[in-house]
This record gives sequence, C-alpha cells and structure tokens, in this order.
Amino acid sequence: MKYAAFAPGHIDGVNLLKVLVVEDDPATREAIKRFVAWCGHEVRAAPDPESARDQADELKPEGVICDWQLGAVEQDGIDVAREIYKRYRAKVILITGRSLNELKRRSRNLDVSHYIRKPLSLWSIEAALSDLQ
Repeated sequence: MKYAAFAPGHIDGVNLLKVLVVEDDPATREAIKRFVAWCGHEVRAAPDPESARDQADELKPEGVICDWQLGAVEQDGIDVAREIYKRYRAKVILITGRSLNELKRRSRNLDVSHYIRKPLSLWSIEAALSDLQ
C-alpha cells in the first residue's frame, strides 16, 4: 500500500482525491482539512449540512469525511453523507466520538467505506483515504 503522507502533493501511481470534510468542531475540522491537504488531496471543509451542500456542488467530491453528530442541526452526518453519496457517488468515511456500534446500526443503509472513532488519529484518516483510491 502506498501512503500519500510520505510524499505530499505528488505520489507516483496514486490517484489523489477531491475530499469534503464535514465537521462542526472548528479545531477538528481544520486539523483534518490541513492533514488531508498535506497528503496531497484537494480538500474543502464545511461546519454544517447547508455549507456541505454548497462545498460539494463546487468540489464534486470523490470522498467525504463526515462527523455523525453535527451539533444542533436537523440533519445528522449520516443524512449529509447519504445526500453527497447519492449526488456524487463520493465514498464515505464516518467519524464519531460516540458508539461505533450505534453509528454502524444507524448507517446500515449507507455504503460506508470506513468508520473512525474519536479521538482521531490522523494516520487512520490517511489509511482510510488510501483505501478509497
């Protein structure tokens, strides 16, 4: 397996992705966004469902990293990821600080490539993105 993080910006033989990050916590969102960009991928980030839709329309993502709980909004991350998946066939990575079993149960009708538990390891995100390529 080739790891994009070893040579940011250009990796021979590896297809870099357009990635949308949807996370309501500003520090976590910025950390993920910076790391995904450092790995060489094109990345946009959004704090809420409405911004996620706008960013997705501009980016046309191939992958989405989405937090399950998006604060006090009507749609959760599963709904947002499902919408982006349907529109762009973006592969889905869901993250949560809650129960992975509950997240898997609630997202069983969504084709999720990876589930990642918080606190996040940026390397687990890199490994998940490598699997999407």
